[in-house]
Amino acid sequence: MSYVKDLMAAAAKWTKLNPSASGTLKVPRDEFLVESDDLDRLFADFEKTARKRAANDPARSAEILANLERVRAQHDEFVTAQRLIREHEDAVENSVNDTEGSGHAKLDMGSGYAVATTPLVLGRWCLAWAYAGYNVFELSNDFVAAMLLTDPREIRFDDLRTPFPGILITIPSGFATGIEGLPYTKLHLSYVDGAWNLYATDGTHVLDTSVGKRQALSWDFLESLETEEPEEITGADADVVRTIRQIAFGMLAYVTTVDRAVEERAVTTRSKKRPREEGPRPRSTMSGAPSRSIRS
Repeated sequence: MSYVKDLMAAAAKWTKLNPSASGTLKVPRDEFLVESDDLDRLFADFEKTARKRAANDPARSAEILANLERVRAQHDEFVTAQRLIREHEDAVENSVNDTEGSGHAKLDMGSGYAVATTPLVLGRWCLAWAYAGYNVFELSNDFVAAMLLTDPREIRFDDLRTPFPGILITIPSGFATGIEGLPYTKLHLSYVDGAWNLYATDGTHVLDTSVGKRQALSWDFLESLETEEPEEITGADADVVRTIRQIAFGMLAYVTTVDRAVEERAVTTRSKKRPREEGPRPRSTMSGAPSRSIRS
């Protein structure tokens, strides 16, 4: 569950800046500026110290005041530089939002769950997932095996419907193992602004197989991408990409055609003695076990 909680924390940063998953996205950025109220209090403390020193140590008092003025000037320069940086960041952000195309790539996540995949792919998925209620689909061994035994060309993309615009799909180990021998067990699927975003992680690497919204999605198109895959997606990784697509889109085909194909499951906590956590919690769902439909 820690992985899901980390995702929810990342999604919170995106939802704070973006009212929806559609349209132009604002990318979360680290804040380096000191809050103005805190800075005013800091300057006031410096001035108070200088006044106390004025009578007994005028030289030290003058030195403190001089340092204070230097800090003020440096901060003003920093604010100006930061504003210019933000303006450039906004320009780059707007250009990236306007860019179309496939996002096929393999990326290293680094330490922990970093924002390693392309920002807009992660952002659109985070927002779609958060605003739909943090839905987690846990697929069983039998269900995944059935999806992989199904001829993917029987899936018509035009007929696909997703119960939620953003879904975290978890699959058992052993079905999608990358070239490093690590299993890709977490699939991130979203459908926003007419674009399918799909990427998977093995905990260390990210395989991004997203498709731009102006590209008609078909198996012929997806297969054509395999001849243009980046150098880092070869061999076992290329097989994993095909497996990920077949599982994710096969699940959607099943959910689209089978009534009550999704059931809601309660999210349990590890210990009843722990205080109840505040804030949103993930909604665990299951595909392939018809019981009752979810009410959004």
